[in-house]
This record gives sequence, structure tokens and C-alpha cells, in this order.
Amino acid sequence: MGNGRGPDTQRYTGCTATGSLAFWRLLQRACLVTLNVAIVHTAVAAGEDASVLRGQAEMSFNTGDLPAALELFSKVIEMEPNNERNFYKRFRVYLKKSR
Repeated sequence: MGNGRGPDTQRYTGCTATGSLAFWRLLQRACLVTLNVAIVHTAVAAGEDASVLRGQAEMSFNTGDLPAALELFSKVIEMEPNNERNFYKRFRVYLKKSR
């Protein structure tokens, strides 16, 4: 039995506190990705400007949805081909995917 410290204190639910935290983080990430995909499709359908798409691409990148981030940064580059920061941000997506 546990001494009141460590993972044993949370075993009454069948999982450790660390496991529960990992589950909730995974659930949060899944919800953010789902919400982001819905926002992306709405923005693209509505013909939003590049700054909105760039923000959504950054959100996708930060939540780990790299395919969506890559697609969005590519669309932003098509809209603003002279903005070198968009190319850099797309490069960061490729770099993170290669790891």
C-alpha cells in the first residue's frame, strides 16, 4: 500500500494521477484539433484573408496538427507570395515533421 505520497494515492479509480493527466491533455488536444479543423474549413469557404489563415495555421502548429498547419501555411503563401515570414513558418512545420 502507499504511504500517502506518489501514484498509489490515486489508484482507487484504476489509474494513476499521471495517467489521468496524460488522458486529459490528449483529450484537450483532440478537442482543439477538431475545433481548429472546423474553423479552417469555415475560413477557407468564406474566403478569409491571409492573416486569419496564418493565425489558424499557427494554432494548428502549436496544437501539433502538422498536416493542417502545412496546408494552411501553403495557402497563405499563395495569398502572400512576397511575405518571407510565411515561408519560414512553413519551414518550421516541415522541420517539426522530420523529427
